[in-house]
Amino acid sequence: MKKNLQSAFTTFRTNPVALTRIYDLLCACSQARTPKEFIQALFAQLAEKCPYDQAIAFFFDRNGKISDVYTLGTRPGWLETYLNYYIETADVAAIGMDMRPTSENEKQEPFDITEWDRLPVSEFKRDYIDPVNLKYTLSFSFFDMSGGIRAAICLDRCTKKPFRPEELELLEWSLPVLTNMHRNFFYKDVENVETASLWEAYRLTKREAEIADMLCQGMKAARISATLFIAEATTHKHIAHIYRKAGVSSQQELIARVLSRRALQ
Repeated sequence: MKKNLQSAFTTFRTNPVALTRIYDLLCACSQARTPKEFIQALFAQLAEKCPYDQAIAFFFDRNGKISDVYTLGTRPGWLETYLNYYIETADVAAIGMDMRPTSENEKQEPFDITEWDRLPVSEFKRDYIDPVNLKYTLSFSFFDMSGGIRAAICLDRCTKKPFRPEELELLEWSLPVLTNMHRNFFYKDVENVETASLWEAYRLTKREAEIADMLCQGMKAARISATLFIAEATTHKHIAHIYRKAGVSSQQELIARVLSRRALQ
């Protein structure tokens, strides 16, 4: 982490334009009121900062099923055919890019790049990639509070121009913040119990109540810290105060207290 921060400081000190571009991107996305508006703002910003020929966003419900699609620049009918024929039955090895729902814990890198010309000939390439002359696809995902996928993004290039290092660097530094922004759309979407009156009875502060809700959703201190943009040490202090006020000594006890209250209602 220290190395990453030092690298960021060096990058932004020597290239303040990069910092400005990231700031503009984050500000634009922060104004969105819905996940779809968020993606629309993201695509609008990336059209200039990380140019693409077509962009696709798949939206997923809490069960991992596609609930909506938003596209820019795609050929009429192409995406519908792709979805109808391939999205449930595709041979991932043949496609070369796994678009099926995964969890956040399975993601190793912030984004993936597929260079289609390097993949072997397949029915998928012949019928869906070659006709639109796709050369590169840059893909990444956004997740909800429980780590389930909620949006999968593809930025496609139809020219033999790889994504440049400065474009990838912008995404590398922006995506962690964008991921947390997008995750917050689903804060109230996570299945939970009515706890407001309980937290009030325990005299929790607003921040403590917020963290208590997250604890009851099974979130650990590290994820809570990342979601709320606070230091992990601060999160642990809030958790200690919550446990003391609630008269419990662990996350499991707190969850049991909430569940027992629900059983009595």
